[in-house]
Amino acid sequence: AIEERWNTINKPDIHKWLNKTAEELDVTARALFWRMRNLGFISSGDALQISDDRLIWNGRVPSRRELPKLYSEKYVNRLREGIQRGLISVRRAAEVLDCTIDDLKDLIESYGLTAPFDL
Repeated sequence: AIEERWNTINKPDIHKWLNKTAEELDVTARALFWRMRNLGFISSGDALQISDDRLIWNGRVPSRRELPKLYSEKYVNRLREGIQRGLISVRRAAEVLDCTIDDLKDLIESYGLTAPFDL
């Protein structure tokens, strides 16, 4: 599938292609660049022409709303479950994540879950 996409590229617009394709594949443009490099689609010479700065944020200017979540949903679910089952204390979980207990509650709720503890 990636080879078909690669064949549609217009070489002078490689930054646009990497950023657009990365968005479509839900990965970062940097990760896509290295994948394409390792698969041999991007040569050493071509790689020198690619500006890493133009791949940041997939070519967009980030806004606060677009920032990725700090942790995966699976991780936060497991953390919440661990707290709920008593496998880790609220205080210890906050300490491990280097945040306050209030921040931990906000984190869990930002994933649409209810915090298994009261403040």
